[in-house]
Amino acid sequence: MSREYQGALVVTRKQGDLTYMISENARPICVEIESLKGASKVRLGISASKNCLIFREEVLERNFPKIYESIFEGEIVTSEMYNSLREQR
Repeated sequence: MSREYQGALVVTRKQGDLTYMISENARPICVEIESLKGASKVRLGISASKNCLIFREEVLERNFPKIYESIFEGEIVTSEMYNSLREQR
């Protein structure tokens, strides 16, 4: 099934890649590409509220190592963490 995602973020990911959806005062949502059938990449279309920040794992890890560590551990994203991510986007 194909759908056009107007105004959505579309990312291309490979098997094992992670994408995080981050909201203030909530636990992050992690989407992992577990397996592929017949291709080496998948495209994800993500529609979320404008308050939801979406980051590829490698960007978080490289640019926000302390916040990434907390997010990786599944901690609730504090207002301070959220605002720091939002400002640097």
